[in-house]
Amino acid sequence: MSHKEDILAVRREREDLARVLKKHSGIRKIVEDLYPDSAHFIYELLQNAEDTGATETCFTLTPDNLRFTHNGRSFNKRDIEAITDIGEGTKADDDDKIGRFGVGFKAVFAYSETPRIFSSSFSFEISELVLPSPLDSRGNLGNKTVFEFPFNNPKKDTKVAYAEIKKAFDDLAEITILFLPNIESISWEIEGSVSGELLRIHHSDAHYEIMKQINGRTTTSAHFLKFDAPVERLEKQKVAIAFELDFLTEGQSYKKNESLTNQLKIVPAKPGRVAVFFPAEKETSNLRFHIHAPFVPELSRASIKETPANIPLFEQITRLTTDSLHKIRDMGLLTRDFLAVLPSSHDDVPARYAGIHTAIILHCSSCGARQINRGGAGDRARHISSRRTIPHGIRH
Repeated sequence: MSHKEDILAVRREREDLARVLKKHSGIRKIVEDLYPDSAHFIYELLQNAEDTGATETCFTLTPDNLRFTHNGRSFNKRDIEAITDIGEGTKADDDDKIGRFGVGFKAVFAYSETPRIFSSSFSFEISELVLPSPLDSRGNLGNKTVFEFPFNNPKKDTKVAYAEIKKAFDDLAEITILFLPNIESISWEIEGSVSGELLRIHHSDAHYEIMKQINGRTTTSAHFLKFDAPVERLEKQKVAIAFELDFLTEGQSYKKNESLTNQLKIVPAKPGRVAVFFPAEKETSNLRFHIHAPFVPELSRASIKETPANIPLFEQITRLTTDSLHKIRDMGLLTRDFLAVLPSSHDDVPARYAGIHTAIILHCSSCGARQINRGGAGDRARHISSRRTIPHGIRH
């Protein structure tokens, strides 16, 4: 069967679903209104690119169109079936996948009535949410897959669509890319305005830098210590935590050939973010570091679902966090600055994060004040009075 025939076969399978959706128009409204911010679908596109093994992604925004390109594997028939379905798609049996095409992708229809996909294998347009139609292939794509979204939804003014997506690029946070296994670069171009890029640079061991560039100039550079571990019984996925780093002296820049401990210190994250690969915008941990796991999220992906399936992930993050304290000691970063990152008994931590919070406190002991790098008697008194302690058994 040819690629065109494959697309037409999927279309025939979706015709009944299209008729139901057309008759019950409220279903579409529910899908379009599902997400916490108006241009959240860009994360759905990034999730798909991550699942294809892409390392580089690029958005191009014009006043009447958004284009998304990635260098992951090309589309196959299962992808067409997933992207034209409503539900979980076809990735439920792939434990190395982080996204589902099903409901999430439908958010693009708030902007575009006819999204188009071009790859080296399949090229097609989707209409009425679920009906694919073959398109002529494009030459010179190489290993690239291209999504195009003309702003032709009559309910969304093109100027509003442009402004909402532009703001989404302006608001991209560093941790957007921190916990992704594959994607190392997210770039965007805005016609007649700016170009930007988020880059993840793996310097050494647990040390990562996320660099944000606008028009070729570095505007922010954030450094992190990231520790991770395979998820039990789901080895292709990982839980992870990340501590923010800052320079020891103001105006200092990172030098690759110098020791990390002579340049950077661990500082509190304000706030500590929770990620399911990408930030869960409405989830609050009240911890002073970032955490990630392949949690089961709410359908909007803005928060973590209350479900027994997430309990083992919280337990594993707790173990990873306490284990990381010893690694931080061995790296020479267990300093007075690190105390401000540790939780205190006064912190207001939501119940689901209480295990992490309590485990760190229990892992600490009053003898910890002696273990601060070169801390004197005055230091010890101040730290004890502040009711913060250093992890038990961590000595210099």
